[in-house]
Amino acid sequence: MKRISLAFTMMMAAMVAAQAQTPTNSIGRPWAAGGRFEMKLAAGDYEIRPGADDRVLVTWTGGDDAKADLKVTLTATEKLGKLVIKNTPHSNFHVRIELPQTCDVRVRLSAGNLEFGSIKGSKDIESHAGNLDLSVGNPSDYAKVNASVRVGDLVSSAFDISKAGFFRRFNWAGPGTYKLHVHVGAGNINLNW
Repeated sequence: MKRISLAFTMMMAAMVAAQAQTPTNSIGRPWAAGGRFEMKLAAGDYEIRPGADDRVLVTWTGGDDAKADLKVTLTATEKLGKLVIKNTPHSNFHVRIELPQTCDVRVRLSAGNLEFGSIKGSKDIESHAGNLDLSVGNPSDYAKVNASVRVGDLVSSAFDISKAGFFRRFNWAGPGTYKLHVHVGAGNINLNW
């Protein structure tokens, strides 16, 4: 009787654990380094990281909102890649985007958090609300930098800036070739090495 009870308990625990796991979905496309990648992202928690130099990989997990009609569209031509994510779930939604280590990136995020890893190239990033945490790499790689926040903090260890409050911004010029533009309506910007 104890063996049956123990087996039943283990089976129930395995079923609960399987139901608690969040499914992972992914989509990828071949795409070479050196091009331009554009993203239009609905609200969520995003992380953009360097990956393989010959492809783009998008992986997402979570979201317990059964009413969400998530749409993820990824296209890639020789020099232009595009990612559009619409109708995201309202909670526990996380997306990891792996790009080639060198490419120009444009991101428009409606709201949420964005962690941006060390990818070489020009960056043009805007969000209505949320927190942006960017690894900009070497400041001398940039010719022009401008960052602004309507309400929130603007902190940069890479450019030795720390501002908080309303309508904060900074501009910087350097010897490099890349451009960096970052703007948040309400939230925080952190530009680090």
